[in-house]
Amino acid sequence: MGSALFFGITCPANSPQFSEAARALKSPMSIAIQNAGWHGGVHLINAFIFVTCLSAINSSIYIGSRTVLFMAQDGKAPAILGKTNKRGVPTAAIVFTNLFGALSMMNVSTGAANAYNYIVNLSGVSTFLVWGAISFIHIRFRSAWAAQGRSVEDLPYRSWLYPYNAWFGLGANIFLALIQGWTTLAPFQAGTFVDAYILLVLFPVIFWVFKWVNKTEWQRVEEVDLDQGRRADVDIASIEVEDTVGEGKGKSLWKKLWQGF
Repeated sequence: MGSALFFGITCPANSPQFSEAARALKSPMSIAIQNAGWHGGVHLINAFIFVTCLSAINSSIYIGSRTVLFMAQDGKAPAILGKTNKRGVPTAAIVFTNLFGALSMMNVSTGAANAYNYIVNLSGVSTFLVWGAISFIHIRFRSAWAAQGRSVEDLPYRSWLYPYNAWFGLGANIFLALIQGWTTLAPFQAGTFVDAYILLVLFPVIFWVFKWVNKTEWQRVEEVDLDQGRRADVDIASIEVEDTVGEGKGKSLWKKLWQGF
């Protein structure tokens, strides 16, 4: 934020350099550096952008491949993607993740602006779906926890302002997922409309296909298994924290601060 503020201060909004043909020269950072007298600074900006993109690509491949790896090992993706070599590298998952880099070829066929809009629409809708699902699962989890007679105090982590925040998150994400493509309606654009809303159709299809393939059933809150996969170390850490808090009662503030260090 600080760099953006200072570049905005040093780059006038009516600078004629914004009309340059080269995109790199239109950057406020490039204009600010050139106004300072360093006309070759645009190459430094290009180097920064290149390193940033390389870092983002590298981290995305790492995160994506490991996500696919554990999905495959958990039975939610093809088993071949869950294999690793003798060094523990998920080669198949990395190759599979790299294949999505071919989406960059849309830059040639449809143009950079359209390709960017397609990807932003898909990623935006998926974000709403994921966070909406998280809110829904949280509501179901807490309902099952209460229905099975368990105390909220037994949870190592408790959501602040529950259930209002969970219901708000669910409603807000559903609302945003439905309206995020409203600009495609007037005038109606078939291609962008499909791009904006295709995931809303695929999401329930994938959900029910998964349940059909794996022969899973919708469970009542009284029957939900709340102990499978539960981390005992988190429960132990929570108990230790509570004991520490209990021992700290009655001590002066400076002693608590001293022990905190």
